[in-house]
Amino acid sequence: QIEKTLQQLKETIIKVPQDPITKDTKYDDEDEVFPKRSFELPNAHTIEFGKSRFEFGDSLFEPANYQIDGFEPESGEPEIKSNIDYVPLKRAKKPTEDDEQEEQEKTSTRGKKEVPKFRGLSELTSHALSLVDVDIRAQLAHNIIVTGGSSLIPGLNDRLLADLNKNHPGLKIRLHAAGN
Repeated sequence: QIEKTLQQLKETIIKVPQDPITKDTKYDDEDEVFPKRSFELPNAHTIEFGKSRFEFGDSLFEPANYQIDGFEPESGEPEIKSNIDYVPLKRAKKPTEDDEQEEQEKTSTRGKKEVPKFRGLSELTSHALSLVDVDIRAQLAHNIIVTGGSSLIPGLNDRLLADLNKNHPGLKIRLHAAGN
């Protein structure tokens, strides 16, 4: 019963805004920008949602703005854990102190990209597209499938398409989703 009610709530109340919601932005008429909507619970109580119904949807795209205490952020970067630590043997002349410093500088800067702490739906999809081989990237971008319970949230596909087009202007992006 609870899962059914939450699914109904998600599909009827939550809406993804076209533009990100920032905490600094002040709205003249918040009720006009974020129209209120009521939801009746099975026990006949009614809950009214205003701006919060748009914030739920926005949190899928901007999770850094909606941090919850006690939950560690995930970057979406895969962790590869291996029991095998292979270190090739290098037999050469003994390095001098200058050589050691150069090697440390090279290894500290090589391959160390700044991984964002939070990635929203658009950033995760863009990151996945950038990891694919260039030869099939256009084909993959033309066939992105959005599925799952959250794909039914109104405005999600429009916002995802707009963000992906902004992040990848050279690619023709097409989303396949329920209700499209």
